[in-house]
Amino acid sequence: MDETSTRKGHDYSTLFVDLDQRRTIFITEGKDHITVKAFVNDLKEHKGNPEHITDVSCDMSPAFIEGIADYLPNAKITFDRFHIMKILNGAVDQVRKQESIVQSIRNGHKYIFLKNTSNLPDKQREYVKNHHCLS
Repeated sequence: MDETSTRKGHDYSTLFVDLDQRRTIFITEGKDHITVKAFVNDLKEHKGNPEHITDVSCDMSPAFIEGIADYLPNAKITFDRFHIMKILNGAVDQVRKQESIVQSIRNGHKYIFLKNTSNLPDKQREYVKNHHCLS
């Protein structure tokens, strides 16, 4: 499940997608925990059983987490990679900014800290090795 903006501003819809079938199975207005209830009601109307849903992928929205806990009792949550990576990259960037204040040698090398060490070009890898940046 994921929400999307339907228009500029703050109008949202939540989409429920069957990842195995690769198709959208339900769309409803809003992005709160009630969207999960609306999905479950629709599922039941189509002879589906919410207890058979064992896995859900979503962002870390407290509303989605609450809705899943309330209406999909057997579902385990897997947070989607996009949102996890966004949070991790933000945290790395925040530490990089704090470090650049203390250690000016790291200024101008933002992207070294945002890449996997194994993906660095030789010049950047040599810089990391010589300055002990990522050890």
